[in-house]
Amino acid sequence: DPCGPTSWCAFSDLARLEAVCTPLCTGTLQDPICPAGRVCIIDDESIVAECQIACDPFDANACAQGTCQPTARGFGCLQPGVQQAGAQCYEDDSCVGGLVCGPGDEVAGCCAAGCCTPLCSPEHSCPLGACVAFDPPVPGAEGVGRCAMQ
Repeated sequence: DPCGPTSWCAFSDLARLEAVCTPLCTGTLQDPICPAGRVCIIDDESIVAECQIACDPFDANACAQGTCQPTARGFGCLQPGVQQAGAQCYEDDSCVGGLVCGPGDEVAGCCAAGCCTPLCSPEHSCPLGACVAFDPPVPGAEGVGRCAMQ
């Protein structure tokens, strides 16, 4: 790993196999610490804890090659998903930017346990359905939620 002991070599563009050195989180799993402007992203297996760029989920240019997704510590830039609105998903990062994985019975036309649905807020309404706030709220983005059919 050319990045050294305090950072992680993460792909920024999988299509071109370009990688960047990303700082690792310090602190503890319960209270991770990152430099200003970054949010700690801990992988599903709690093996890698990296400081990704904090982002605005409604800014299409917030993450150069990734997607802005909710995490337990705020919105952060993650590897881009490929699933479009209404397509089956398992995790938020399965979906393309601007979408998250919602319960299938709340997404129009979904025939799976989970499907991609748009992010929303009081300033960004849903194309269909109503905006359901995240519970618990995403730190720093308390008004943001996902679109759901009710």
